[in-house]
Amino acid sequence: HIKTPFSTAFAYGSGVFKQSAAIGTNKMIDYLVVVKEEDKLTEWHKDNWRFNPRDYPLIGKLALYKTRIFDEAVYYVPNVTLSDDKRIKYGVIGWETLIRDLFTWDTMFLAGRLQKPTIRYDLDHESNSLVLTEAMEFNFNSALFTSVLLNPCDDFIQILKGIVSLSYTNDPRLTLAESPHKIDNIVMGQLNELEALYLERYENLKIKYSGFKDPSVRHQIINNLPLTFKSELLLDSPSLWHLALTDGHENRRLLRAALGRIVRRSAWKQMILGAISTPFDKSTAYVFDKVKKRFSNKA
Repeated sequence: HIKTPFSTAFAYGSGVFKQSAAIGTNKMIDYLVVVKEEDKLTEWHKDNWRFNPRDYPLIGKLALYKTRIFDEAVYYVPNVTLSDDKRIKYGVIGWETLIRDLFTWDTMFLAGRLQKPTIRYDLDHESNSLVLTEAMEFNFNSALFTSVLLNPCDDFIQILKGIVSLSYTNDPRLTLAESPHKIDNIVMGQLNELEALYLERYENLKIKYSGFKDPSVRHQIINNLPLTFKSELLLDSPSLWHLALTDGHENRRLLRAALGRIVRRSAWKQMILGAISTPFDKSTAYVFDKVKKRFSNKA
């Protein structure tokens, strides 16, 4: 379907990895398409538009001319039916925005998706792949650090649920149009893949730090968190050391509040962009499918 060149792509979601309550065989496959030359995103969309004109409604075409409100946002096209009747949704983002979000959690929109299992396709030079691998490693470790701070226990399943839930913190879409069991369904359905990503990291973290309740240990972990997340934490706490000294419910409240502010900002931006960049018939079907999950056990 996508004939315009890109550097990397990720396949993710329930169409690729099962979820414990998911049913049906014709699930939509989600892709994230990464364009190397960020300053040429508009040209990329124009080329793709020529190949796939039905993917771009009139107002969506206008949105392609970059404006500040859509900086760092993903342009998504849902419910694309291929010749073999498979359905895909693809989002397009620039390389620099992806790498920045993995390292800083500026929006958590990209970092949050890549904290969960994906299939990665590298089509560009090896050096770019190495940079991406380093950024993804940092993102995986940051997700684990944050979950350990939010779930100070030895229950690895709870740690995984904490990791999966990070990108949904204060996300209005989880409340409006997703299954209330989404987190549990992802973890239990993708347990093997999540263990492959995080079990060794978690075991090494426990060896390095004998206990996560020690303030000095928490301070080291907090100090290694992404920059934007730390900046948000400092809005409610006089210092990172003070946050490390604050144990229990108050500490977790501050962490969730900071994370929630980041997620909420990007979620609303994505909802606005999605509303104007998706053909009406596709958006209606997509939203109906999401709302239906809200009142069922599907994830």
